[in-house]
Formats: sequence, structure tokens, C-alpha cells
Amino acid sequence: MNINGGSERSLRTRWVFPICGPPLRDAMVFTAAGRIQQVTSNPGKLKTNPYDDRGDVALLPAFVNPHVHLEFSDLSKPLGEPGSSFPDWIRNVIRARKAVEPTNVTAHKSAAVQRGMDESSSHGVVALGEIVTNSIDLNAYRGDGSEVVAYRELLSNDPARVIDQMESLESHSIECRQKGLRPAVSPHAPYTVSMPLMEAACRWAADQGVPLAFHLAESNEELELLSGGDGPFAELLKDAHAWFPGQFGGLRPNAYLERLAICPRVAIIHGNYLDKIERQFISEHRDSMSLVYCPRTHAYFEHAPYPLQEYLDMGIHVAMGTDSRASNPDLRPIGELLAAAELHPKIAPKLLVEMVTMAAAEAIGVADQWGSLASGKNATFVAIPVDPKTLDPYEALLDGLSKVNDVEVISGT
Repeated sequence: MNINGGSERSLRTRWVFPICGPPLRDAMVFTAAGRIQQVTSNPGKLKTNPYDDRGDVALLPAFVNPHVHLEFSDLSKPLGEPGSSFPDWIRNVIRARKAVEPTNVTAHKSAAVQRGMDESSSHGVVALGEIVTNSIDLNAYRGDGSEVVAYRELLSNDPARVIDQMESLESHSIECRQKGLRPAVSPHAPYTVSMPLMEAACRWAADQGVPLAFHLAESNEELELLSGGDGPFAELLKDAHAWFPGQFGGLRPNAYLERLAICPRVAIIHGNYLDKIERQFISEHRDSMSLVYCPRTHAYFEHAPYPLQEYLDMGIHVAMGTDSRASNPDLRPIGELLAAAELHPKIAPKLLVEMVTMAAAEAIGVADQWGSLASGKNATFVAIPVDPKTLDPYEALLDGLSKVNDVEVISGT
């Protein structure tokens, strides 16, 4: 629905959640030319025509999904079985990718991406941090107006392949700018990139001033590989002909965090098993580093309880994302929010809502346009039906969120 049409308009709802300020009851949002002009519960003499009263709904900024792999959006259910080991799940991913005919990879992945973009839009997502593999046609991300931070995935444990990986990254960056996407980089994880490639990616992100995403401390098997150079991940890498002696042993995630510190914006994906020193490091770099928590993926692998409260108490910046349909039943940010509310009942709902809006936007570097109803930002909202008898705004919002699937998106463009 277009509420602006290029001219000044106003929108009234039972609750407005600016995110950058407290919820406002019976409030109005003024927009012009697709941008937010003002949010107020006391419009006074401000011009209010044409006037659009949406009644008993909560209005909040459209969602930001800071971590997703849309190439798996054609899956009807997650790969493997709940509680399977992470290396075993990776083997399932490899098998799924090999099942696609080599001549059909680009078409297959691009179709899955388009399906994932459509699904994301239906769930109120306007911006996402997407991990882009080298066989996806970037045209698949165009068309619905969503903001895509296109993290080019780098994958190679071979130190001799740094140059060709970085050349592909340069080409990706140029194409992104030509097609209206935000270029970014994702050296995938400690077990899939050599340290020289990791360092080159960090330098490139720093030089270009673009975001970087990195999977880290996702499983105990990863920590076993880093510290001892053995275990299930070592066997997986050897089976995949991606094992290079001397790459692992005597390492902790902190070795990677120290290299990430030069980047202007880092999304550390998962961070399930960080120790005290690593948590403190991220806290001290909160202006540039965010953790991205994926509650339902976390639950699918039956990881140890996520230390969300501890992270927040340390001042760590935490956002929430969906990850992919390879480990999650759908791409609904609302599903992540509700799962987190159930798993972490002592955490204020206000903080959980921020994790799929403002904190998520900050994690992938799009907070200049999305994530809150601040003046000057894009005027795209989600509207959630609420019970007008419920006086607590967050109680009303969470109750409303629990009853919706596809959300109403109100576009101001």
C-alpha cells in the first residue's frame, strides 16, 4: 500500500514503535516522498490531511534480516536431523549442492534466491545480509525494492588461492555497484578459509569501507579443530580434499577476532561458544562488531543454551537473523523473535524487538536507511494487529506477533 504517493501524508495507529524511542499510543507518523518526517503522539497543529487511520495495529519499522543464505530457499525442510553434529550437517549441505546438475547450478540457485526474496518480503523484511556464492546471478536480487548487503562468500583453505579469491571479490564488488546492491565480503569460517585469505579479506573490507560477515565459534567441533587440529572437522576437510597440514592447532576464535578488528563493520555469525576473553574483546569493539544470533537454527542443532543475557550484560551488540532454510523451517524474523522470547523469558521484549530492527540494521551497515522510525529514514513499516484493551505496549505487540504469519507491509514509496 502506498501511503505517500510522493506528497505529504499522515498515518495513525493504536501504537507506534519508533525503536529509537519509547512506544507511543494513538500516535501518528508523517511522511513525505517516501521518507519519515516526524513521529508524534501529539500532532497538534501539524497538517494531517490526507489522514489514514489504521486503527488497532502496532506500527514498527520493517524488519532487517542480518544473516541469510537464500540459495537454500527451495528446501521444504532443514537438512539432516535435529541435534545432528555440525560436521555431519555440513556433509548434508555438500551432498545437496552436488545433487544439482553442474550445467544447472546458476539457474537453480538464482531461482531459489528469488523464492527467498519473495518469502522474505512476505514476512516484512526490507533489508538483508545475504551470503552470495559465486554461482548466483546477482540479477536475482533485483526487483522488489529490498536492500541487499551482498556478502561475497570466500571459500578456500589453500593459501595459494588468495589471489584468485580476491580477484573474484573485486569483480563482485563492481557488479554489485552496477546493480544497486551493497558490496560486502564473507570469508566463510575458520574451517573454510586459510588465514592468509582471512587477512586479505579483512584488509579489503577496511580499504573499501564495506561490511564483513564471519561465522565463528559456531560449534564445539570447530573449537576442537582450531585447538588441536583434529576431530570430526579435520576428517571432513580431508574427505573434501580441503586439508592443508599446519593450518590448525593452538588456535582460539580470538585469533580471528584480532584480525577482524581492522574492519569498519563486522557481523560475527553465531558466536555460540566464545570464552570470557573473546566476549570481552567483542564488547570492547562494540562500535564495529555485532553478534548475530539465530535462535531457531541454534535450537535445531541442540547447542548449549545461548548466553544472550551474558552478552547483553557485557554491552555486546546482538542482532537476530534467520540463517537459511537448510537449518530453519522458514525465513520469518517474527519466528526468531518469538523463539528468543520463549528461550530467554527474562530479557525485556524491547531488546528482542530491537534485535530484528535497529540492531540488525546496524550489524550489516544499513542503519542509515532502516531499522527505526527516525526522521529521514525510509518510510516502510509493518503493521501488526493488537488488542486495544492491552495497555502494555510490548505485551500487546508480542501477543499480536504470535498470531500473524505474513505481515502487512505499508510502503512509503
